[in-house]
Amino acid sequence: MSKAFLIGAGASAEAGYPITKWLTYPVAHYLEQYRKKKRGKPSRLEQYLATVYSLDGHGLGPAALLWHDFVNPPEGQSPSSLPDSDLMPSIIEILSVIDIAIAEQWSLGPSRDAYSQYRKSREFKGNELHRVRERLVGALLTGFMELDRTRTYHEAFKILAKGLARDDVVVTTNWDTLLDRAMFLETRAPPAYGTLGARLVDHSGHDLRTQESSESRRLYSKRQADPIWRGLR
Repeated sequence: MSKAFLIGAGASAEAGYPITKWLTYPVAHYLEQYRKKKRGKPSRLEQYLATVYSLDGHGLGPAALLWHDFVNPPEGQSPSSLPDSDLMPSIIEILSVIDIAIAEQWSLGPSRDAYSQYRKSREFKGNELHRVRERLVGALLTGFMELDRTRTYHEAFKILAKGLARDDVVVTTNWDTLLDRAMFLETRAPPAYGTLGARLVDHSGHDLRTQESSESRRLYSKRQADPIWRGLR
């Protein structure tokens, strides 16, 4: 008899992964790194946050530093809990506003930030909002990939992945890729996400040449509605 497993929010917190309300921190770190790579030029995601939430470097800098320390705790020490951010909006709020604006075909107006004075302002509507959303989800994926490099392979997820039969189904409401990685390492096959027409990548960000195999285990999540598995642009 096949079994269904429901993995709720916070299940990976014991492994040193963030809970939902901390997910603005990897976004801040991503935007700081983007600026460094682009010699001060902000991402369209940063321009969007500056326009809609009046968020500037004073909010991003401290949050980015906290994420760096969370990803790289001192040797032998567990990562400290992150404080609730009062400088940045929640991931749920950001995504909800963007999704409603896209669905209702709203325009959130032209970009209003320091960089826009040197170039033509972006108008946040239509395809521009889609690009902002993809950049946001890409920032989250980048943060989880950083964690995958610094966190040990958690025993509980190893046991779950190893015990899955071919007909079993796992449903997760978590954002992170910890379970995906565990399933891949235990079965040597990518999870079967049940998606069609999307470009899928593995937990390291590489294209999955074989989307499913006889050894794949079914893993369904809210991420199937997101472009998180389409890679980074």
